[in-house]
Amino acid sequence: MKINNSSNRIVFIDLMRAFAVLMMVQGHTINALLADEYRSFDSIFYTIWHSLRGFTAPIFMFSSGTVFTYLLMNKNLPFNQNPRVWKGIKRFLLLVFLGYFLRSPLGSLFDLQSVSEQQWEVFFVVDALHLIGVGLLAIIILEFVSEKIKINNYFIFCATAATTFLIAPIITSVDWDKHLPHMLSAYFFYKHGSIFPIFPWIGFVVAGGVFGNYLAKNKNVFKELKFVYKLILTGLIFIIVGIAVHYFRVYYFKPIYYWNDESALSFYRLGVVLILNSVMAFIAIKALRVPDFFRIAGKHTLLIYVAHLMLIYGSFWVPGLLKSLGSTLSDLQAISIAAAMVVVMIIMAVVVETYTPAFKKLFSKKKINYETIKYDN
Repeated sequence: MKINNSSNRIVFIDLMRAFAVLMMVQGHTINALLADEYRSFDSIFYTIWHSLRGFTAPIFMFSSGTVFTYLLMNKNLPFNQNPRVWKGIKRFLLLVFLGYFLRSPLGSLFDLQSVSEQQWEVFFVVDALHLIGVGLLAIIILEFVSEKIKINNYFIFCATAATTFLIAPIITSVDWDKHLPHMLSAYFFYKHGSIFPIFPWIGFVVAGGVFGNYLAKNKNVFKELKFVYKLILTGLIFIIVGIAVHYFRVYYFKPIYYWNDESALSFYRLGVVLILNSVMAFIAIKALRVPDFFRIAGKHTLLIYVAHLMLIYGSFWVPGLLKSLGSTLSDLQAISIAAAMVVVMIIMAVVVETYTPAFKKLFSKKKINYETIKYDN
């Protein structure tokens, strides 16, 4: 199937989002089902798999910020006239709601009495959806500030992303429970099991905002090979910055293992994300045939993300693979189920993409018929 380059969508972003969400699907599946005896860094395969997992969330967050900001800036409207602002606020509310919904400790919708304190703790954990939602809200606020104080939004976005990376070790070391209620303190440090607190992770969403802003202001730049080379160079620069930040911190503050240095690692990950974007951009420019289902998966990342988490970890209606199988499978068994899960998610995305227009058309006809009857009477 050919890539549809005439589409208003930026195809390489869809490819990147598809790569991220499908990596996340297999990563969550294997992590939930793989038996402990197979989790050994003595295995080169486990080490590579574990390392790659560290990039899926940054890719997902960066791409979300890119797409949202591209749409926000694309029409070049003043802030108070831009319909994307309100859509972004609604998206923020939806993502945060889904984040809490997926971690709901309730056995049923109204089963509050049976919930333990530990289950409530799990409920308040900040995950990728919470973080991306807050990140989109941050982009809206930053754009508002940029317009009001008349400072270039590139500067505002870049400064914010860099600052969140650099001060993350300081912010996450504070005991926020002393200053904020539990529900809010979970957004600022790892103490209660939050996987993606605001610092440093929101920096990836805002950095995606810088990229989306660039794409909106430079139409069709992604169709040129020069764009690919610029992405590679920028990615390499961020990797070097990450190394420099690490050695600066070691020299002036205290020794720390590189892979535990949150600030340095954030710049390094951002550099790798940009290089991976360059790979996808090159594929979108040069490839004659790319499976269309991969691009479709990139358009339905939120659906895939929510559906696969419900299937793996369970919900009100589905017990989940973790509950039925637990961490008991061999490496081959876990990989097989992960591959099956990826296929199921892709099929679901293709079905939704295929039949959504028909449902919308049917709904539209019913609405017209209803209004005709209403006004005829």
